[in-house]
Amino acid sequence: MLNHDGEKIDRVTLAVSGEHNVLNSLAACAASHAMKIPFDSVKRSLSVFHGAKRRLQKMGEVDGILIYDDYGHHPNEIRATLNTVRKIFPNRRLVAIFQPHRFSRTAALYKEFAEVLSFTDKSFILPVYGSDEKPIEGVSSKLILDAAPDNDKHRYELSGNFDELITSVCSMVRNGDVILTIGAGSVGTLGRKICDRLQKKHLSDGAAKSC
Repeated sequence: MLNHDGEKIDRVTLAVSGEHNVLNSLAACAASHAMKIPFDSVKRSLSVFHGAKRRLQKMGEVDGILIYDDYGHHPNEIRATLNTVRKIFPNRRLVAIFQPHRFSRTAALYKEFAEVLSFTDKSFILPVYGSDEKPIEGVSSKLILDAAPDNDKHRYELSGNFDELITSVCSMVRNGDVILTIGAGSVGTLGRKICDRLQKKHLSDGAAKSC
């Protein structure tokens, strides 16, 4: 319910999830009011806005397994995304695929990355996506794994490349899981590939059961 100066205006329905989107929509309403844009137009626009690309974007669903993608590449962004997923799917297992972005950021924040990934049930960590940076000696995704608590290390797994990761993920996920790819690099292409592999596995399993 939207209120202004203590007066109820109307109920606004959003097509996106997360507290940050609620706050963004309130800011949009306030700005629109200041610009004297009719509220009906604002309400209608908010109801059909499905979010920015790569911001908790649904990539597909196969055999009860949901696949999402998010651009988050800073611990605070990742934490907000994971909290949102947990609120939407409180009883589902969360499998994250994280690709660190830039060697300098990894060197500065690897402990924070390890901490925030502990909010997942399983985290696969890809090699660092350097972007325009050159590798830094001693800086790799292994820093994140090494920084994880000893009693949680079994929930972290390093992946050497996309093919290796897709095979590992698709072999361990089960009905009801949520898969989330996270990062600002090439990890954004993984969601579709995982969907395709799961679809082939689903069809193969169905054919085997029918024999």
